[in-house]
Amino acid sequence: MAKRKLYSEPLRKVSDNASLFLVKSERPVDPGWIRYVTFGSCYDDTDTGTSIEFGMWKNGAFISMEGTATLTKSIPKMTTQATHVFRTGELPAFRVIGADASDVLLGFLEGYETEYEEVVTVG
Repeated sequence: MAKRKLYSEPLRKVSDNASLFLVKSERPVDPGWIRYVTFGSCYDDTDTGTSIEFGMWKNGAFISMEGTATLTKSIPKMTTQATHVFRTGELPAFRVIGADASDVLLGFLEGYETEYEEVVTVG
């Protein structure tokens, strides 16, 4: 029987004033496990007018999974609307557009992970 464990991760980054800035998970998915992110949110705790989207960081690239939302200071307006699946080598991430240097970006991810076994069908 597959094992299951809860997953939650607070996120905190300070912007370096790049036009696109990533706030991503620091906890990789372990081999043999799949992560389901059932809720994610992120906001700029310092400034207003920042835009953000949720997605996946994989092989050095950001893959968008949910659209852009414009944020208000200290209010998480970007919250995920669906459950997203991540495998080994894939990290949940928020792409922030328009943050100023030294803006504090805060987020939270929550869900669960399940262990899986590959099923080989002979025939």
